[in-house]
Amino acid sequence: MNFESIDLDLLEKHPEILDHPYVNEITSFEPDEIVLKLGELHFPKTIEQTKCLFVDTIDTLKTMMDHIEIQSELAIDLEHHSYRSYQGFTCLMQISSRTEDFLIDTLALRDELSILNNVFTNPKVLKVFHGADWDVEWLQKDF
Repeated sequence: MNFESIDLDLLEKHPEILDHPYVNEITSFEPDEIVLKLGELHFPKTIEQTKCLFVDTIDTLKTMMDHIEIQSELAIDLEHHSYRSYQGFTCLMQISSRTEDFLIDTLALRDELSILNNVFTNPKVLKVFHGADWDVEWLQKDF
């Protein structure tokens, strides 16, 4: 193995090398006024009233994307596995709109999930995370 040290002269000339991958999106972020306004209270639909799709193929991923790309609000939750692993990995993603739920097998679709970047980095889409202490970091690391 060849472990090379970081060239400190290069870093002095180009400090952006170590920038966060979303530095532009974060520093230019200005929330849309619609997400800052108190909206009308909506109660969740029952399980029987809500369509649920298990997303584990490219076809079902495309079906999900067709739906979530036109939403203004999404709820997102991740399940992460770290047993006997230093960094762990995301093994299940849950995305819900007001009308549909999606359970995404991130193990089966790991190489395809960068497609979510368009929705996840869109400032006009309100993203609501559940217990997101680590979720954003896991999204950035795993996808």
